Amino acid sequence: MPPQHAFPILPAMTTFIDSKQIPAAAQSRPETPEQVREAIEHAQARGLRLAVVTTGHGMKPLGSLVDSMVLDMSGFDSIGIDVENRVAKVGAGVRWQQLVEAAAPHGLTAPFGSARSVGVVGYSTGGGIGPLGRALGLGASAIVGADLVTAGGEIVHVDEDSDPELLWALRGGGGGFGVITSIEIQLSEVEKITGGNLVFPFERASEVLEAWAGWLETVPAHLTSSVRLIQPAPGQGIVIVAASSPAPEAEVLKAIQPMLDLGPVANAVKSVDPATFINENTDPDDGPPVHIEHTLIDTLDPAAIDAAIASADPAAQSPLMMSEFRHLGGALGEPGRPGAQSYVDGKFIYFVMGPPETKASLSHAVDQVCDFGHGRAYFNFAVEPQKREAMFQDEAVDRLNRVFDRVDPIRFFHHAHPVEPVREGAV
Repeated sequence: MPPQHAFPILPAMTTFIDSKQIPAAAQSRPETPEQVREAIEHAQARGLRLAVVTTGHGMKPLGSLVDSMVLDMSGFDSIGIDVENRVAKVGAGVRWQQLVEAAAPHGLTAPFGSARSVGVVGYSTGGGIGPLGRALGLGASAIVGADLVTAGGEIVHVDEDSDPELLWALRGGGGGFGVITSIEIQLSEVEKITGGNLVFPFERASEVLEAWAGWLETVPAHLTSSVRLIQPAPGQGIVIVAASSPAPEAEVLKAIQPMLDLGPVANAVKSVDPATFINENTDPDDGPPVHIEHTLIDTLDPAAIDAAIASADPAAQSPLMMSEFRHLGGALGEPGRPGAQSYVDGKFIYFVMGPPETKASLSHAVDQVCDFGHGRAYFNFAVEPQKREAMFQDEAVDRLNRVFDRVDPIRFFHHAHPVEPVREGAV
């Protein structure tokens, strides 16, 4: 068996932003809902809008904040686990590593993301596609309640009984409905996760991707996988096939046997508890600034594979640090709890990453693959403002607008992807 490896060569999916370094008219770091309310009142008294941040991931679409107050929610870092009901109450500043490590000793986990350092609240309210996605579904579908402070300064608890329409919007609507101080996440019984990375030389990219595409026709619904084409250094390339599942180890190993038969140069697949899994298989916690482009597609056509490999070829001096196909479907393709995003309308996400100055090349790489989809985007991967119709079904856009009209009619809160032009009389 090839030696097992850790993979620090992966580029960071996201970059931390220190809220103190954000140009803004005012800053606040509250630690209680009452302090959030005071910050809201202070901002409104000064004619400022409000932008809410935690880790700083997802800041780019917000645009300029020089005429706004920035609310840093990292002080809300509490976690409570209700083992009997399998529910975690998670503060707005909690990151996935913290929650997974708190739940794992109880044999529980949540639909966490690929990066342990990403905040639970932002990830979940923006959709949430992770390494257990085909088994557990979207992170948004796991939200069962929330505590927030409204634009009017009211401290409220939101659940199916108190405000089902606002809860619907919080499940994948992308935030901006109030300042969330905590959310309640439904946990799943998962004691072990079997998964990890299989590594191949870039020269075998076509062979591996074609085999992977064929293998997906038979994989069980509980197994989530992806293929990444990575340049760990200029002119060098590797292919990583990632697979993971909460199913029994023997069942998972049997399912991935066709990929093992390809003879990877490294095999890090093993069965571990969720806390160990997220720490050993996480995307890097931080890195240099990057730009991201993506699209949802419906088929992994040979032409799409060829285009992706050509765009990522290190021998052709590709500027792409990483490109990836993520397999969707399973629980990700089936409606979960009612929400603005309850499933993903696509069979794959194609995703590319590179330095900000290579934006044009990244856009071109995605354009080559867009023909195999129907123009849909995924909220959490949209790093620049987009029309909401590209990320939500038309009926969901209309319904979200009605929720915004009720809870924030003057558009006091900044939103990564504007709902509509700010109404007359807005601050």
